[in-house]
Amino acid sequence: MKKLLLCTAALTMFAGSSIILSKTNTKADNINGNNNVTNTMFKIDNSGNHTFPVDPITPQNELPNDGKNNNITDTNSSGELTLDAVPTDLNFGQTTNQAENGNNNETIYNNQNNNGQYYYTQVTDNRNNKPGWNLTATLSNPMQSENGAKLKGASITFNSNDGAKPAYGNATETDNDNQAPTNNKLFSLSQNDGTKQVMQANQNQGGLTWFDLFNSIQLKYGQSQSGTYNGTITWNLTSGASDNGVNSSTPK
Repeated sequence: MKKLLLCTAALTMFAGSSIILSKTNTKADNINGNNNVTNTMFKIDNSGNHTFPVDPITPQNELPNDGKNNNITDTNSSGELTLDAVPTDLNFGQTTNQAENGNNNETIYNNQNNNGQYYYTQVTDNRNNKPGWNLTATLSNPMQSENGAKLKGASITFNSNDGAKPAYGNATETDNDNQAPTNNKLFSLSQNDGTKQVMQANQNQGGLTWFDLFNSIQLKYGQSQSGTYNGTITWNLTSGASDNGVNSSTPK
């Protein structure tokens, strides 16, 4: 109540001053101290920030349960530049086909039949100067069976129909102060292909949170013996844009 009374008194005093000025026809420009300023300050420290996986259907929201039920791994990374989320598994199912030629393939689709299984990568850049960043992928362990047999001619192709999308109320792709990063809309990973670029942001691109949604992912393979074949994909985020462009490939 005391604070309320003080505020009321201050407002009354200014109102009284306004009446006095009106009576004397004094111009505001002649009032002593009219050009004084009030400084404002607010500090944000994102050095320990952690960004949760986004819901790709409603990208202003987080995925429930950190994406565990949606085939998304929360990397638990913290800092000003982070790789927040990647697909947990790429399960291409099974086949009884003897795979007698080299054109066999199995395809998985994002949110197929509304099953809530998503495939995307997500990057957050909270740095003020936005110097750019580069996200790459490598088939670090080729697909092979429990007895060491490799899946013949195996390659995994990622298809993104659209560009990188903003998350959590981020700026739109047409914002000149924060333009969208560039995504590689079609790239393949295999034992001999080395590292492939997934997304990249140049100077003044890719600020705040962006995600790259893979609409479909296809496994191609040739004739192979019976077995369960497993492999590993490694995703790597570095500061600064690549000099080689989106379609770059680094041989092993």
